[in-house]
Amino acid sequence: MAKKSYRITLLPGDGVGPEITEQGRKALAAAAQRFGFDIGFQPGYFGNAAIEKYGSSFPAETLALCAASDAILTGATGGVTGATAYKPMDPKGGKRGLHKALGLTVNFRPARLLSSLHACSALKPSLIASGVDMVIVRDISAGLWMGTPRGLTTTARGRSAVNTLKYKESEVARIMRASFRLAETRRKRLDVVAQDNSLETSQLWRQVAMEMAKEYPSVEVEHHYPDAFGRLLLIKPCDFDVVVVDHMFLAGVFNDQCGPIVGSLGMIPSADLRVSASGKASGCFGFYEPAHGSVPHRAGKNQVNPLATVLAAALLLRYSLRQEAAATAVERAVDAVTRQYRTYDIAEPGTTLVGTAEMGDAVVRAILETAT
Repeated sequence: MAKKSYRITLLPGDGVGPEITEQGRKALAAAAQRFGFDIGFQPGYFGNAAIEKYGSSFPAETLALCAASDAILTGATGGVTGATAYKPMDPKGGKRGLHKALGLTVNFRPARLLSSLHACSALKPSLIASGVDMVIVRDISAGLWMGTPRGLTTTARGRSAVNTLKYKESEVARIMRASFRLAETRRKRLDVVAQDNSLETSQLWRQVAMEMAKEYPSVEVEHHYPDAFGRLLLIKPCDFDVVVVDHMFLAGVFNDQCGPIVGSLGMIPSADLRVSASGKASGCFGFYEPAHGSVPHRAGKNQVNPLATVLAAALLLRYSLRQEAAATAVERAVDAVTRQYRTYDIAEPGTTLVGTAEMGDAVVRAILETAT
């Protein structure tokens, strides 16, 4: 039987992006070597690096590469100031333009506290004793992120701004079904976070969630207002499994809260998936990246933790390539190496401080060693 072959677009991006993307690439190549499939990598430009080369943060050349690939792995973008700086909200470029052009609809951000990193958590040991392992799910296809009209205008009377928060039932149903299906494969709990006491869009989210819950009787469903959930996330993080949030930017806040809970934002990957109305994530085209930014002040210094990018590569293997054994091997390799090796953000006495490339090399060894 011929080997399966895949094509991955690499978008290193800005700041530390090239350094951490390379570690994700190495992990993917090692997984392919161990599990007997082929991966071809094609580099492209995104963010400020693309502006400098093409005059656009998401040029047509990059779109063509992405459209012809099985998945995308990127490092980080932004963090550069000036007239040509990358603008994430650029409607024809940036991530919003990428999401729209590639039909990406749902974002998964797993936050798992490794047993080796319990001492790195910002929370008291008693609050994390039973383990933190959750996925925050958010919509990237509609709502404030994509809603129109939008804009900032200036008149003789001063400046004004408008954004549009609007959802169709089908859009809410898609992300809710993806959340229920994900919860079915995990600990069978879904927490719905929505401001339905004051926003009609949130009322729609809650209504759809309650109606759909009847189709998934094995999944326990809890509802929260955002402020209450933010408090619970800090005092009962072990309770949560799959969390779907009706507001993309609040979901980003909760995701950043998870960083210190699991030791560092450098341990949280992100997956933007082309999920259809069925809610099925497996086999979806996706855009994978670390949840953190481009950290420009550490660029080129071989310091930044690449494990969020490595874990993003594991998500790529799981969802877009459907190589579950390879995905699990990468995650287990991360578990193994963090028992000994640490970058500056998760360093503690008794461990070995390493740089970005050295951490990537350690992950590769761990992936390949478990095969022998």
